[in-house]
Amino acid sequence: MSTAVDIKDKEAFQAALSSIRSDQAELARQSWALIGHVDKNPNVISLVDTDNSSQAQISDFVSKLSDDLVLYGLLRHSVTVDMTVAVKFIYVHWIGSNVPGSKKGRFGVVHGSVRAQIGDAHLTIETSSLDDLNLELITKQLEESSGVYNKVLENAKHGLPERGFTQHQVKDTKKTVQAIAVPTGPGVNANEDLMTSVKNLHSDDDPTTWVAAGFDNGDVKKPLVLLSEGTGDSDEIKNVLEDDKVIYILYRKTDVVHEVSTVKFIFIAWVGENVKPTMKGKVSTKKSAVEKLFVPHHVSMFMSSMAELSEHSIERAMSNSG
Repeated sequence: MSTAVDIKDKEAFQAALSSIRSDQAELARQSWALIGHVDKNPNVISLVDTDNSSQAQISDFVSKLSDDLVLYGLLRHSVTVDMTVAVKFIYVHWIGSNVPGSKKGRFGVVHGSVRAQIGDAHLTIETSSLDDLNLELITKQLEESSGVYNKVLENAKHGLPERGFTQHQVKDTKKTVQAIAVPTGPGVNANEDLMTSVKNLHSDDDPTTWVAAGFDNGDVKKPLVLLSEGTGDSDEIKNVLEDDKVIYILYRKTDVVHEVSTVKFIFIAWVGENVKPTMKGKVSTKKSAVEKLFVPHHVSMFMSSMAELSEHSIERAMSNSG
């Protein structure tokens, strides 16, 4: 069985997704697109319904879900981060509770292809329960991922590190850094300077704390190239971000807990708010391959607004990854 899906009426499908991602209408709005399989065929999907009007509500999307179907959705919502409206996208993978197990398997093998067609999102919800699609709960999860929700972690005891923080002592021994240490993913190439910088970043001996990359001349058919690198924190990274660019960042963050150096690597996919919808669609199909270039990393984040990038939001994402 094929693991790829075809799209029936692809023009309508892409127009609906582009409309939801567009900022030409009111920025802070709720809008949605519902996608399903044509005649329950796992290898064909189409747009079932969509609403990008000023009256659109996520609750309307929820009301159209059925217990005997596998469905998908792209939702648009917003949260306020540092007094700035941050647009968020939610990917929904709905598996109806009455879908037979055999059919769940058939639909499951094409899920990766469906997700690639829908594109990036800040939050992924895979569920068969309507309770998981409560707007208040969705908003809370988005706030947590943005670092604006004050959540008391249940496992925090006596200041010990939270689950998910990988610890190791930073060694003093010198290392020889080899170029091209990270394999390229399918469909994406990277130049030697970028791969060397990524390797250096993973070394305990190099002072570099972040590396930024982008497609050469903004063309997704060309290799990823090194745009910049630095030794500062997230505020320094902001200097290379532009609202009409797609940029990938690998950030090294070190904390000292009980005299033990705790090192985390964070992969950030930046798709600026003014990136054209056609470009967003193209890079969404490359995300998995691009991310493989920056391994290993502990946390993956998607951002489109400067307000989303801060040490607090990164620490929150690191904590939630546990």
